[in-house]
Amino acid sequence: TSIADGLLPLRAGDLTFAHAQAFVDEFVTVADREIAQAVVWLHRRAKLVVEPSGATAFAAVLNRAAEGQFSSSERVVAILTGGNMAPETLMKCVALAG
Repeated sequence: TSIADGLLPLRAGDLTFAHAQAFVDEFVTVADREIAQAVVWLHRRAKLVVEPSGATAFAAVLNRAAEGQFSSSERVVAILTGGNMAPETLMKCVALAG
């Protein structure tokens, strides 16, 4: 299980898998706590409601930025999706984020 339950398919669809093979250079994993921290950051600082599955890319960006993996000249994009989050999910993220 994961806080990002929207990203837990049983298997990748054929079209999705083919596109990933052709166009994705790297996969990055993030822990549930990192996702929760991203959800809380977006809510508190950007005033956005983004459900955990939609905040995973931003969680990866936050982690890499904290590790100094981006130069000041790089442009980084994270697409945020899914604003239909129950208040209980936000509270779970706040608790998990620490």
